[in-house]
Amino acid sequence: MAENLISFDLDSLGIKCYKLENPELCKVKLPFRCNFKVITFNIRSISKNFDDFFVNLTRFNISFDVIILTECWLREDSTIPQIPNYMSFKSNKMVNQNSGVVVYVSQIWNALVTEPEIQEANCLKIVLENAITILGIYRSPSYNPENFISSLDTVLHECSNNIPLLIAGDMNINILHSSDNVIATEYLSLTAEHGLAPAITVPTRNDNCIDHIFVRSNNEAVGIVCSSNVTDHDLVLVGLTFNEKKIKKINRLIIKRNVEAIRNEIKLINWDQILQVPDVNKIAADFTNTILEIVNKHTSTTAVSQRFCNIKPWITPGLIRCMRHRDRLHSQTKRNPHDEMLKIIYKRYRNFCNNLLRKLKIQHERKELERSKGNTKKQWKVIKNICNLAPKRREPLELLNINGTLDENQSLQLCNSYFATAGKALAKDILLKLNRTQEMLANEVKVDDRNNLSSSFFMQPTDVFEVEALISKLENDKASGIDGIGGSLIKQIKDIIIEPLTLIFNSSMSTGIFPDIWKLASITPVYKSGPRDVPGSYRPISLLGIFSKLLEKIVNKRLQHFLNKRCVISERQFGFRRGKSTEEAVSLLTSTIASHLDRRRCCIGVFLDLAKAFDTVSIPILVKKLENVGIRGTPLEWFKSYLTDRKQCVKVGKFISSSKNVEFGVPQGSILGPTLFILYINGIHSLLIPHADIICYADDTAIVFDGNSWSETINNVERGMRDISDWLQLNLLTLNTSKTKFVCFFKTLRTSPPTTLTDVYIHSCQKTVQTCGCGKINRANVIRYLGVLVDQQLNFKDHIEQLSGRVRKITYIMRQLRDVTRSPHLKYFKGMKTMFQELEFIGARCKPPSQEGFIRTLKAVERLFLNLESQYDIQSLSTRRLNQDPLENCFGCIRSNCGYNPNPNTLQFVAALKTSMINNLLHSSKNKNCIEDDNVILNDLKSFLTKVHPNKETNVAVETFDITEGVEASNTVIPQCSRELQACAYVCGFMIKKLGSICHQCKITMLADQNTEVSHLFTSFKEYNCMRNSLHYVNNFFTETVEIAATFVNKF
Repeated sequence: MAENLISFDLDSLGIKCYKLENPELCKVKLPFRCNFKVITFNIRSISKNFDDFFVNLTRFNISFDVIILTECWLREDSTIPQIPNYMSFKSNKMVNQNSGVVVYVSQIWNALVTEPEIQEANCLKIVLENAITILGIYRSPSYNPENFISSLDTVLHECSNNIPLLIAGDMNINILHSSDNVIATEYLSLTAEHGLAPAITVPTRNDNCIDHIFVRSNNEAVGIVCSSNVTDHDLVLVGLTFNEKKIKKINRLIIKRNVEAIRNEIKLINWDQILQVPDVNKIAADFTNTILEIVNKHTSTTAVSQRFCNIKPWITPGLIRCMRHRDRLHSQTKRNPHDEMLKIIYKRYRNFCNNLLRKLKIQHERKELERSKGNTKKQWKVIKNICNLAPKRREPLELLNINGTLDENQSLQLCNSYFATAGKALAKDILLKLNRTQEMLANEVKVDDRNNLSSSFFMQPTDVFEVEALISKLENDKASGIDGIGGSLIKQIKDIIIEPLTLIFNSSMSTGIFPDIWKLASITPVYKSGPRDVPGSYRPISLLGIFSKLLEKIVNKRLQHFLNKRCVISERQFGFRRGKSTEEAVSLLTSTIASHLDRRRCCIGVFLDLAKAFDTVSIPILVKKLENVGIRGTPLEWFKSYLTDRKQCVKVGKFISSSKNVEFGVPQGSILGPTLFILYINGIHSLLIPHADIICYADDTAIVFDGNSWSETINNVERGMRDISDWLQLNLLTLNTSKTKFVCFFKTLRTSPPTTLTDVYIHSCQKTVQTCGCGKINRANVIRYLGVLVDQQLNFKDHIEQLSGRVRKITYIMRQLRDVTRSPHLKYFKGMKTMFQELEFIGARCKPPSQEGFIRTLKAVERLFLNLESQYDIQSLSTRRLNQDPLENCFGCIRSNCGYNPNPNTLQFVAALKTSMINNLLHSSKNKNCIEDDNVILNDLKSFLTKVHPNKETNVAVETFDITEGVEASNTVIPQCSRELQACAYVCGFMIKKLGSICHQCKITMLADQNTEVSHLFTSFKEYNCMRNSLHYVNNFFTETVEIAATFVNKF
């Protein structure tokens, strides 16, 4: 009897496991006390089936801590779909084409993820805060299971016995009826040896249990297998009663505002009582606090747990009902396997449901893409979301527990102190070294003789029209400051606050006081690299209030106009200036280097890296520089007020640190900050350094030195860098010598520098030998400057390799978008345009025969473009229809420079211009057999002209295009020649339009005159060329076109 009782007790031991028909039943079987939940699923291609899996996951209405997907079909370049509020990890080991494990971990956990080696299998090891270890495994059935079991034993021995352990995944070992299976018996014996109990004991695929979850824990556990229609595997999950303390969970806040109530209450305010106070600080504070009080009064904030059940917009209730009915049919089909009619009904409904899911998703993504048309930033955001290229940022929860402290506020205060004093520490080191104060350095600031001091800066008052225009341009989705008031709300109440707001702005500018309440910045840490619990691993993103930004925009507009009118900022400063760009800075850099090399001079480029340049700006020195350029009196007092007594606080979730003063630096995240910084650093261009050219984009500075020999150039570099270093120290800017590099430029190996040239010293002593202890900068063969990889031979080989990778990414993006939309505007999205602009930029400088890599890149781009023809219904380029906007301009440029002949289709009308206009039109008067072909060409040209220039003059001009008249009347050569010149002019005008210029109808009409000579044609082309003088190949193309026109005249 006792033996029977013991046997009964042993049989009853184990983890309960339930088999469910649909996800909605899961919450009924899963006890509430099971607060730690893990789900695993064999997805059989994550790129194909993730959407279906996501919908099923949504139906659970459960917040899973860990999600494990197996058989993901991962490649090296695979992108992982993101799930809100989850971190994603993937395996890197390639076992076969079906291999791959992807793990999602809730952001409430600190996760340490590694990839242990298990033979012939994929495995990810997740350790959650030393509270539990999870192994996500996928083993392919085509490999030897004995090797797998042996290596699994090794991995399990490495796992700590002191914390719970969980194994989940698809092992492809059937543990049902294990007595008949030697491998299953050995596998179960191994798990039992390590104290692991099976949580799944029912079939997970047909009649086999090959998707496993094993648990080693003293707490209660419940296993569930849920039927799935995504693949032939079922969804497998386990719930654990978990007593370990998790990281403090930050709830998601849903904010709802009653805008109508806010408007009605603001209308009742008597602003005269507030605005009559003479103190600007009090006026601004009362105005801001009044608005905030009303907004908070009519704002409801609901803290919602960051559950997984974040239903996407395209997952509609109708789709959920459809999937439930599909699952019911699936269950009926399993119960009645011989009912053929039921099988047919199920399969048809399953296909309908799957097609509906894809259709709804595509429709939603198409609408999002259409809404973003015209806004490059939004368009890229949508595209990255569609293609799973946008990794989700998570809250820096680790900063709530710095140095092991349990007080979140104390941790954030340490973090705020670091961000507020980082620039101050660097500046103080320089002041200590120089043995001076900021005021002493400010008094030594020299006045630039080039600045005309006869006029002073005047802050012109603003009006309601300017303020209203600025408010209308605010972006709705921009992050708000510490007050939480964003652009969307301000737009909705602008008509009732614009007058008092304008009065406050004018009062601030007239009294020279920037309101203190608008000086507080909210810092949001964004992770860069390094340990997550160290503030130095984060980049501080500063957010200012909306009212502060509006006032700054008004002042910045006036300041920039003043500086530009007086030409204060150097022309070699390209940062934060209207009409300047990174492309121009790189173009000036490369052209300067090429000029030196063409004159057979040695050339060295030094690329400076300034440590926390914006944070180390000295306020007294900046104020002195403002005064030197003509900002005096009340405006100068306003800038002093704006720059001093600023505060900041760090915000992580709902936790906010106390404020701390910021004594150095221009306000980051502000409107005025960039303009003030380029004014602060502008003096570097006034240094008289022989044989040196200085090019800046904000703080990204490149200095090109030249000399007759390498030894002379090195001396020029060391002398010049000594002056640069002295100027930086006098302005409290710190040169980061470890990241500052120099590059020796040369054309051939014969002119290359000596191999011993590896370092350049920045002497702060009187010695000129390399035995001193002064700082030094190291040599690099390639340097990244403003996103372009500049190499020592200036052949852009490394940048071309980078561009090849971008081409592959563009190919992937366009492939992903092929089902979303076939809208023609996809051809113009920023990524494509940028890629071809880079091709133009490089093609204008690359020469054969050393550009094989460049040629390969061109061919890849060409193949991509030709593939997109069919995918996006782009009309065939060989049809001579000219109403689309092809991308052949860069190929025309590169072909002439590199000798590369692309596919004729991609050259479109460039080839048609030569072959059709010369070979066909030219010989039409002598060979009547060509009349039919000529008519086809001219008809195409007529249709093109009416589309490009739809007006009466064009229609009249098009009617004169009659090729038969020239053939029949052999004596009227001049009119025939004029018509051909006219056609050529129209074609050239079209190509000019392709290059981005404005094709003026008056010039086209002038060219259409029958008495137009070739010289007049050439003059007009030169005028067009001036419109785009930055494109170096334009002139060559126009010259070639004029030669074609001249050929007509010579032949006739």
